[in-house]
Amino acid sequence: MLHTLAYHLADIYNDEIERTCSAYLASTSSSSAFESDSDSPAPAPERTVPLVALLAPICHTLAICPTKVMFARFTDNVFSPLLEAFLPPKPDPRKNQKRKKNDPPPPARQEYPALLACARVDDGAATSDAEAGPALARAVMKALFEAGGAEETDETNRRRIYEFVSRSGVDLE
Repeated sequence: MLHTLAYHLADIYNDEIERTCSAYLASTSSSSAFESDSDSPAPAPERTVPLVALLAPICHTLAICPTKVMFARFTDNVFSPLLEAFLPPKPDPRKNQKRKKNDPPPPARQEYPALLACARVDDGAATSDAEAGPALARAVMKALFEAGGAEETDETNRRRIYEFVSRSGVDLE
C-alpha cells in the first residue's frame, strides 16, 4: 500500500463526506421548497448517511496499518475531528488563565454540520438532533473498538486502538 495515498485519504476523508452531505442537504432543501407551502417550515432531512459503514475501511486500515505514523495520521485527521464535532466541548482548564503574548491561540473546533444532520446511527434507534452527536460518537468508537478486536488485528494496533478508544472518553454502552 502506498503510504502517501493513505495519508492523503486521511487528510481529506471527513471533508469529502461533509461536502457530499452539504450537497445532499442543498438538493433536498431546494426540491422541498418547490413541493411545500411557503408558510410551512422545511422538514428536517432524513438521516441517510451510514457513517459507520463509511468509516469501516478506515477502521480496518487502523487494524492493519504498518506504522505508528500512519496510525496517528488516521486517528488525528479522521476520528479525533469527528469526536470533537459530535461531542460537547470539554471545559478548558486554561480558560481562566491569562494568555501570554507568545502563546498560540487555542485551536478552532472542527465542525461538520451537514454530516451531523445527515448521518444515521446504524442501531435503528431514533435520535433527536441533540442526541445525534453523542450517539454517532458512540457508534463510531464502538466500530473502532470492534475492529481492534478483529482476528487480523496485530497486537500493537489492538493496543493502540483500545488506548485511543479509552482516551476518547466515549461510553460504549
